[in-house]
Amino acid sequence: MDILWAAMAICAIVSVVFYVLAISWQRTLRSQAGAIRMLGQRLETLETMEDPVMRRKIGDLMPSPLEEVCVLSFRMGSGFWLDTVGLTETQVRHIHEHGTFVGSIKIEIWRSHVTITLRELPPHTQSSSWQTRTVDIYETGSGAGTVLWELDLEPTANVSMRKPAALELSYENRAIVLAIRYIPKENWPGASRGETAGERVVFRIPLDPEHLAEFRTPETAVHAGIEAQEEDASATSFAFQDERQDVDWHLRIHNFNGHMSSGKWAIIEPRCALRVS
Repeated sequence: MDILWAAMAICAIVSVVFYVLAISWQRTLRSQAGAIRMLGQRLETLETMEDPVMRRKIGDLMPSPLEEVCVLSFRMGSGFWLDTVGLTETQVRHIHEHGTFVGSIKIEIWRSHVTITLRELPPHTQSSSWQTRTVDIYETGSGAGTVLWELDLEPTANVSMRKPAALELSYENRAIVLAIRYIPKENWPGASRGETAGERVVFRIPLDPEHLAEFRTPETAVHAGIEAQEEDASATSFAFQDERQDVDWHLRIHNFNGHMSSGKWAIIEPRCALRVS
């Protein structure tokens, strides 16, 4: 009889212990589920945040995945300056001596923003080496483009009362656009009232392989100013030569889908810079 009571007591103690452990585990699981749910809500709130300053700060602390890297280089021949733009040889010489030129452009498309790095050659009076400049672009919903590079096509001293004609490179709606912006000659004299700016698009390159199918070229190890350190099946090359305007461009797109770091790819400097002396 004593053995029976002892066994019943042990079973009761074990049952109480298991009950207490089950209650504790249930509370722990409920707490973890609540924390995960709260974390998901916070992440959703951060992803829908519209303040670009706050989004930039959050991006510095917690970088979002890299989706694509596009590297673009373009060349403008003498026919572009003399015929397409309509400059004289003296004006072309002045631009090449005093203007800053773009050698290559790297566009990093992150889930939260776009980072564009430009490799530029400043006027020879300032420096003879290539310089790097970075522009961060956050979606604002306005649809306005971002000017990446601007080159005045005439001396500033000649246009004291108006903005001079310029060559502009901009990022607009996931595309790189090179355009000539100018003020028609009939509006040059007098006051700025009534002046209307003109625009002539030299090229518009969408950063989407589906819209560039007709410009696709065979893969190469070094192409469009980017050097591949190993075989990359996700890379696609595109190129186009506009003989009428004497402009050609080369583009290489690497689709990472957020699974690769941009440090694997590096912009290489152009072999030489063409200046008119």
